[in-house]
Amino acid sequence: MILADQVLALLDFLGPRDLKLAIENLSTDPANRVLAYSLERIPNRKYGLCYDTSHDNLVARPTVILQEFAGRLVATHISDNRGKRDDHILPFEGCFRWDKFSRIFSTIKYEGLFLLEVEMNRSAFTKPQQFLSEAFARGERLLRESGKL
Repeated sequence: MILADQVLALLDFLGPRDLKLAIENLSTDPANRVLAYSLERIPNRKYGLCYDTSHDNLVARPTVILQEFAGRLVATHISDNRGKRDDHILPFEGCFRWDKFSRIFSTIKYEGLFLLEVEMNRSAFTKPQQFLSEAFARGERLLRESGKL
């Protein structure tokens, strides 16, 4: 499989450096099956998942990849969408199941950045100050609901 071969080559290149390689889940099930295949076959602690909530909301079974590879979580891209495209709106503005995410995320030993990958373009919050304030509050809410704050 091409992805697995490329990952192995990159891991070899990393060598003993204190770096990690994370592959992001995408918004299509076939791409995520390839990602899952590579994670299953390459148990290297330096290789893991960059979990994107908005992408995951566009697949048939959201949160499954997070649950299956919780122990391999390296990075997060947190945003919401309305179920049709990758809108990058604030959490709780769209239709992603944040309750389910919080239940799963609460079980994960994760100490990395909790990165909000959001934009104002399609958000209900159109003033920068208001948008940033809401983004901060919603990020805190998710961390609190996940027992990380």
